[in-house]
Amino acid sequence: MGLSLRDPVLELLAEEKDLYPYEAYDFVSGLIKMMDDELQAQTESNPSPNITAGQLCSRCVEFSCSVFGRMSRAVFSSWNIKTTNDIGIIVFHLIEAGVVGAAEGDRIEDFDNLFDMNSALDKPVSYFSGDDLP
Repeated sequence: MGLSLRDPVLELLAEEKDLYPYEAYDFVSGLIKMMDDELQAQTESNPSPNITAGQLCSRCVEFSCSVFGRMSRAVFSSWNIKTTNDIGIIVFHLIEAGVVGAAEGDRIEDFDNLFDMNSALDKPVSYFSGDDLP
């Protein structure tokens, strides 16, 4: 019997929704949790800072490029992530499953076509500077 470190909630989500594989849900949920931890550390006076759709999508690209390098586009393609809209769908699946929370006013439309995902993933260096965040 092997020891599985895979999250059963994410496994079920990937199976039930049948749009994105487990790895896509794991990547996005892990990144949200990492970003939330960073925001909490930076904003002790604001107990519930919110990650915007643009910040999350930008960070997904940057983090994937640091983890997967030039294979980022191929990895995202294998996960069926082609646009920022796909990241939004994953986020809202995670919210529905209770894996991550949402702020009042968060909408899936916030993720609509924020930037060209393929162009961003093809950049060998950071696609975004501080002023470029959508």
